[in-house]
Amino acid sequence: LKIQDQAVTLPGSDITVADQTLTQGGGYQTVQSLTHAATGAPIEIAVAFRARSQTGSSGRLAFFGIFRGSTQIFNSGHFYIPGTNGAVQSFLFSETPSSGTYTYRLKVFPSALGSSNLLVSNAYIRTLETKK
Repeated sequence: LKIQDQAVTLPGSDITVADQTLTQGGGYQTVQSLTHAATGAPIEIAVAFRARSQTGSSGRLAFFGIFRGSTQIFNSGHFYIPGTNGAVQSFLFSETPSSGTYTYRLKVFPSALGSSNLLVSNAYIRTLETKK
């Protein structure tokens, strides 16, 4: 099926359900990535994940970023993770890069208030090029 001028777009997505261990003090660590072939139209980027402390019941802080290649295009600022129960984060972002092929990455940075590693599961990313 061929539709003139790419009038219909399909989203691309990927999810990693299993736990990923992020090292405390390890800086930004990639939990999901997706390659997108852009035409120069706006791209909606959706991300979500669950984060929790690997051990201990005390809360901690972390932040996440969305990267296009090595360029950070979004930073969440600190968010609170209530110990081993964890918290779900989700976010929508939009940008309009030039045409080309880009790899988008969701990265998480375990930061203050905790000394144990961080577990991230259900790491999801979706890109959707939007057109008029």
